[in-house]
Amino acid sequence: MKPTILFPFSVNTDFREGLIWAEELAQRMLGTLILFTAIAQPTEEQVVRVYEAVLRAQGHPSRLKRQPPRVRPSIRIETGSLPDAIRDHLQANLVDILVLDPHLPAAIAQLETQLVQAANSTILLQADGGAPSPSRSFFARLQQAKIHKLPDHVYQTLSNDPGFFNLVRAMFRR
Repeated sequence: MKPTILFPFSVNTDFREGLIWAEELAQRMLGTLILFTAIAQPTEEQVVRVYEAVLRAQGHPSRLKRQPPRVRPSIRIETGSLPDAIRDHLQANLVDILVLDPHLPAAIAQLETQLVQAANSTILLQADGGAPSPSRSFFARLQQAKIHKLPDHVYQTLSNDPGFFNLVRAMFRR
């Protein structure tokens, strides 16, 4: 069974680094990636704005340094506030991994504890100290992330990657 990975985002924030990381996680896990957002009113203009934001994020120059993702994310657009929509979605749908971008609005950061409890597992990506760095590897971001309730099969899948050994070794050297 393919794991479901939910990546909430706001079109008002820069979510490209988190999106690229979530796409890579879905690719490594052979999972289904759902990009999730909410808009106040479901007008055609607002929906177009969401799709344009996703396309801009996917076209980031750092993507040129690697192969195009094999994962084709689906986009889910809800009506209302993003924090409420995420909470409702997690209560109504099975999500294996919730990936939270550090640039989400502050209202979502206040719900962090509730979201961690509602999701099967959560990865809270950490903000870079300076400008986003496309040279940071997938595992470097994973090492800095706050991880809650990550199931064992995630580590088994990622352990097939040679870079995972270096991550685990570095974690035990701390």
